[in-house]
Amino acid sequence: MSTYAILRERYEQLQREIDAARETEVRLIVHRIREVLAEAGISLDELATLNAGRQQQPAGSRRVSRGRPKYMNPQTGQTWTGHGREPLWIAGRSRTDFLIPGAEKTHDRDERQR
Repeated sequence: MSTYAILRERYEQLQREIDAARETEVRLIVHRIREVLAEAGISLDELATLNAGRQQQPAGSRRVSRGRPKYMNPQTGQTWTGHGREPLWIAGRSRTDFLIPGAEKTHDRDERQR
């Protein structure tokens, strides 16, 4: 049976091989990209300039609009849009008691504009 030290050495050797293979692949890809750019007559500076104007947010960092709150818990200030799971503070109670003044009209107007 292998000891921890032997397994650790194998792991480190594999990690070195993985790193070397990755470096080789990156070099090949960069070389191919440069070839394609040269064939198209695009310099690296042009590519950087074109790409600088299109910076995107990382995936998952975009804010998703959940809609405007329609109901509010007066004790805590928590709000709810009326969509999704009903919060515990409103469950079993009349929603009109928690309605934010003017929220219903705003919500209806937003729906009609879509």
